[in-house]
Amino acid sequence: MSIMCTAAVLLVLGGIGGFWLSRVCADYRAVMRGLELERMRLMDRLSSAELERDRLRDAQEQLECRVGVLRDELQDSAQVTVAPAKGRPAPRTPAEWLVSVEKLTPENLRKAEEYRRGTRTELSMEEVLILLDMVSAQDVRAAKAMFSGPAAG
Repeated sequence: MSIMCTAAVLLVLGGIGGFWLSRVCADYRAVMRGLELERMRLMDRLSSAELERDRLRDAQEQLECRVGVLRDELQDSAQVTVAPAKGRPAPRTPAEWLVSVEKLTPENLRKAEEYRRGTRTELSMEEVLILLDMVSAQDVRAAKAMFSGPAAG
């Protein structure tokens, strides 16, 4: 009888242990499924981030290329000579420089000088030229940057 009781106890304990083990395995599988889903979600996010990184790198390369082009254009514009045309005296002011590079006509320069004298304005000649829409502010900035003589008043 004791063998039967022992066998019965072992059978009950085995059943309980088996049930407990199946529950632990099911819980483990559920955790593994959750982790796998999380891994897949993270892989999707990583893929999206890599695509965005590549897009940003392409944009950066395009911008760097554009900056290079603009630098080259700036250097080219900085290499404009201030040398006068043959038979003309060297420009003494940014306004004269604008005439020498044909951004301003001598007639318009004369009109701007007359306007400045006639109105007794405190504006510089370059400001008057811009005010009268004879040259752009960009042209005046270039003239001031290129001009190597005394500043115009």
